[in-house]
Amino acid sequence: MPSALVSDGRIYFLKGNRGVLTCLDAITGKEIYSRQRLEGISSIYASPVAGGGKVYLTSRDGTTLVIDGGNEYKLLATNKLDEPVDASMALVGSQMFIRGSHSL
Repeated sequence: MPSALVSDGRIYFLKGNRGVLTCLDAITGKEIYSRQRLEGISSIYASPVAGGGKVYLTSRDGTTLVIDGGNEYKLLATNKLDEPVDASMALVGSQMFIRGSHSL
């Protein structure tokens, strides 16, 4: 199960391991958006991560969505790897590490 993410005063969490995202204000609990279907993601084990004002969500089939970390859902990019991914992404400085089933 993916863990929740707290970033820039917001809490992001997924409905189980399906591609449905909710975002709440971390202080008030007020809904920013909820039950947002993530395009191209049907199954997700990796936890969302954040960096540079963006949130990254990676599905089991290797699709990573980049969304804006602001007050509305805005898809910025979609990237696809050629292998399955179950591990959470690691952000280090300006680098991004994704462990697939066969490579890093």
